[in-house]
Amino acid sequence: MRRIWRLATIVHISDLHFGRVDPQTLDARAPRLWAKCKQFDGLLGHSYKSLVRLEQTVAKLRAKGYIVLAITGDLTAMGHGEEFRSATEYLGDVLSPPKGDHLGLRDPEWDRLCVPGNHDHWPGTPTIFGGPSSDFETCFKKFPRQFAFRLGSGFRLRFLSINTDADVSPYGSSRALGRGSFMSQLAKLAAILEPPSPENPEIRAILLHHSYSAQGRTLVMNSSSKAALHDFIVDHDVSVLMCGHIHQPPSVSVLQASHLKRTVDFIEARCGTTTQMSTMPYNWTNLLGQRPKREDHWPNTMLIHRLFTDGDAVEWETETLIERPWGFDSAVNALSGDWGAKTFQVWPR
Repeated sequence: MRRIWRLATIVHISDLHFGRVDPQTLDARAPRLWAKCKQFDGLLGHSYKSLVRLEQTVAKLRAKGYIVLAITGDLTAMGHGEEFRSATEYLGDVLSPPKGDHLGLRDPEWDRLCVPGNHDHWPGTPTIFGGPSSDFETCFKKFPRQFAFRLGSGFRLRFLSINTDADVSPYGSSRALGRGSFMSQLAKLAAILEPPSPENPEIRAILLHHSYSAQGRTLVMNSSSKAALHDFIVDHDVSVLMCGHIHQPPSVSVLQASHLKRTVDFIEARCGTTTQMSTMPYNWTNLLGQRPKREDHWPNTMLIHRLFTDGDAVEWETETLIERPWGFDSAVNALSGDWGAKTFQVWPR
């Protein structure tokens, strides 16, 4: 298909995991105790160098044209007020001294396409259990919500944002295991969402933290929420899911949902961590006095989504960028396997 017009560019980041800032290194302040056990890795917090590389990449993309920022959860390491304040400073403007010398993404509208993650619901301590801090409500407005962009050629792109921890008990097993529960969010969203219209072409994307395709006992959607989302995708003609949460390499794939004798294809674009501290501090040791091994750790990543049209169809293209010492770079040159940009037709359906 010959592309003659780019409709939109979306910068997709996730799992920033802002921690309380160490004034010496400007990394997250993490106790060495967390090196002893792999289960604490989600609490390590942000890497300052990763924040710098992300800022540089976003600035380069902006220089090429208008971009939209989408954030799929876990702004914080454990929901502490200082973590929320650092995240909102960095995303909306720049970090206040001494957190970083005028470092930030400078996007005053960062929160319009931002959803919370499970770590953001924590009480501000590594105990995990308990209700979120008061800063949670300040950072994350009412959910679910929607935001639509007018695109060229008569198309419209509508983002539907949900909180996949909305129905998770602060003291239950789902909180401990990072599982999502959000049937109430889908019911509320369905009540305010207008039906799609063939006369007014609209591409619909859901922003959420948990992954639809994730399997296993931990870090997944509970079965009832996943089943409800499956039906919602068909009923409301959703083309794309944008998520994070897994802390593994990004995944972009086409899935199917069948409901009421209709089968639709949809894309799941799952981002990995973007600014999480992925390398342990060099002076940390484990219980045996050796350097901790984390062979399953992946570099930070981000996704760039671009919408193109030739006048009668719309294609959704996703490119993976991976963090390297010199910055975020194309994953094609960094990893073996199928890491090239992936393109899918999202209109007509």
